[in-house]
Amino acid sequence: MRCPSLNFITLHYAYIFVMGLLSIPFLYLYGNISAIDAYFMGSSASTESGLNVANLNELKLYQQLYLYFTTVFTQMGFVNILVVVVRLYWFNKHLSSFGPALLHARRRGGTDSQEDSRLEYGELKVSPPDTSGTAETRASGKVSEKNGVHLAADDDDAIRGTCQDLESEARVSCSSFVEEAIDASAPHISFDSSADKLRHPRSDSVLYVPGPRDRDLGHPLVELTGPRLKSKEETTRYGDDNRQHRLQTLGPLRESRSIDRAAALASSVFVIGREPAPSSISRELTRRRRASDDMPYLSTGASIGRNSRFYNLTRQDRNELGGIEYRSLKLLLKVVVAYYFGVHLIGAIGLVGWILHADSKYAAHLDEFAQDKIWWAFYTSQTAICNLGFTLTPDSMVFFQDSPWVMLWLSLLTFAGNTLYPVFLRSILWTMSKITPRGSSIQEPLQFLLTHPRRCYALLFPGGTTWALFGIIIGLNFLGTLILLVLDLDNPEFTHLTPAQRVAAAFF
Repeated sequence: MRCPSLNFITLHYAYIFVMGLLSIPFLYLYGNISAIDAYFMGSSASTESGLNVANLNELKLYQQLYLYFTTVFTQMGFVNILVVVVRLYWFNKHLSSFGPALLHARRRGGTDSQEDSRLEYGELKVSPPDTSGTAETRASGKVSEKNGVHLAADDDDAIRGTCQDLESEARVSCSSFVEEAIDASAPHISFDSSADKLRHPRSDSVLYVPGPRDRDLGHPLVELTGPRLKSKEETTRYGDDNRQHRLQTLGPLRESRSIDRAAALASSVFVIGREPAPSSISRELTRRRRASDDMPYLSTGASIGRNSRFYNLTRQDRNELGGIEYRSLKLLLKVVVAYYFGVHLIGAIGLVGWILHADSKYAAHLDEFAQDKIWWAFYTSQTAICNLGFTLTPDSMVFFQDSPWVMLWLSLLTFAGNTLYPVFLRSILWTMSKITPRGSSIQEPLQFLLTHPRRCYALLFPGGTTWALFGIIIGLNFLGTLILLVLDLDNPEFTHLTPAQRVAAAFF
């Protein structure tokens, strides 16, 4: 039998299955329920099916705590937090591996000693693989620049040879050596040289190779210079040298088409594949450029060890090497962790405040089943957020049907933690983008998350899709509430409730 591949689906299934199996030693240990009942309860909690074969009020506190945390750690919000953590881990690992090649490529990218020692900070991006070939980028002619690098037709052969050598490897876009991925099976990492031009102005030039779509439109190779250099002009000559094109470097967010191998593997989560070897890049750049031993823009503690691995990288170093997607994932991780556990905390606070000041009959009902009021508030809010359905009272929430606050509060928690989770999350990111100053360091990652949500998080959707989800969920709940109210007009379980209590109970 073929062994299943190690990917997100198989690991997700294994994780849920193991969490269910752990319920046997934890729940069965005390001996108040059978082993099969313990496994069923644990599986129900880990899959959020909400089916119980034993009343939770009859379980010991440690058993209730196990079911509580099992549900918290298997809910979709927490699982997707783990996905972001794993993606950041692979980003760190790949950046540590690619860092030396990127540095060597950049410090060998000039014709004078000043350019040799400069490293340009940029955005991490990966262009989609191009299967259309490189015929349009091999136009005869030369790319010229005043006081710059002159590439004649014979130099073009050398560049094409370099492209062919790098077709199956990662590409590095640097100050004077930018390559596009042309093999469909080889995504790549590149650093956008225009990303931090205001912060790190420099006097060198960039050889720009258009992407597949631009090449289809006839855009040629062009030598770009920094916007602050007034002594250089950006001119491209090809064919009969009578056509000229001027290109301006775009903003990092608009130009970035994003993701590299690290992000691609994080999409399938734990599947790495092979690491691109930087040997061909290093050989070609060594042949053309002089080497430099310094490590610009990195902290003094950073070092390169055996097998060209980076060590002692600080947070700032990883930001310098990472780019916008790496920074977006870091920001997203903070937001989703704060949101997930914050909703649990706020939900519990809402019920704690109510039960402590509500009618004494509700506290007496909890005392009847030997349940603490504070613990009831925390457990009930959690079961609503995870849309589980376990309750510490055997009659579920029937006794609380005449409390509009409980009914509406638990309904809101169910929306926030389950059905409308993507809507709430995008609303938070959108609000942050509006109240954050334009020049803030998190403004760009926020815009990236809002513009390319599915690249970073499975439960974050584009604006139109989010509005559609919101409309569908609200419409279905409104329709269900209306049907319940109409069909139960003469139901004795409803007739003793006030109109407000009926609506709240039906909505719940």
